[in-house]
Amino acid sequence: MEDVLSPAAGEASGALGADDERNSFRPLQLLAELKEKAQQPSPSPLPDRLPWRSIKQLPELFQPRGPNGTDEKHVQDLKRGLEVSKELEPVLVAWIGPDAYLIDGHHRMLAYQLARRAEPIPVASFIGSVDAAILAAGEANSRAKLPMSTRERMDYGWRLVLMGKLYTKGMVVKAAGVSDRQVALMRRAAKDLGPDAFAYREWWQAQQAAKGKSSEPLTDDEQEAKLDAMAGEWADKLAKAFSTKLAQNPELAARALSHYFGRNLKQLVRHLSDQIDDDGEDDDSDF
Repeated sequence: MEDVLSPAAGEASGALGADDERNSFRPLQLLAELKEKAQQPSPSPLPDRLPWRSIKQLPELFQPRGPNGTDEKHVQDLKRGLEVSKELEPVLVAWIGPDAYLIDGHHRMLAYQLARRAEPIPVASFIGSVDAAILAAGEANSRAKLPMSTRERMDYGWRLVLMGKLYTKGMVVKAAGVSDRQVALMRRAAKDLGPDAFAYREWWQAQQAAKGKSSEPLTDDEQEAKLDAMAGEWADKLAKAFSTKLAQNPELAARALSHYFGRNLKQLVRHLSDQIDDDGEDDDSDF
């Protein structure tokens, strides 16, 4: 006689599968290992210099830009800076037990490595829990001189959402530099995808996969979040292609856009007027 699962048993089995998927999520595995390691004592007093080789790196937790987030030009600029100043701003490390883990300064670390720096490098110590250190890594990169791209910020926000109830919506917003409604959209996608959500490391992939999973249409806020994310990525592409040339030459930019949009230019003008802050000061107004 065949075994037949009751509905309750089926639901329990599904819940177990979801737990298995969540527990196999690499960042959560590393987080558990570090929390156990944090029970060990750290050095006292904490040093302000360390050999760069002794600083451990865990990009899955502490590199919000992701594995492909290195800007080679920025690294080379920092390496050239080392030839003049001999050292860079301190990198930020979190002490977890006896070891220092890099939170902020991945480009600086690469520059030291390329320069074959033998002397200990300056470090600043982050004081706080492992959970807080992960958020600190995001916040540091959000305000860095080399800001994260829109896609990097979205992917980092998605990574934090996948880590479950560890972080509130406000924490994700602050750490990743994404909007409140964008986090809400990510949470909805994670709910719709269920255990499958952990298969997607990039937000745009998860977003595409979640399209056919939800039985409800996007709310106005969720639609706005989707458009904001796309607009941010297009703005990043414009900045990469033109640097600040378009922003510093509005008349030339307008002429270029008129060529590009052609008969759709009037629609562009209407939409641009919606983006103007009515409460903002007019640049041509008298002081």
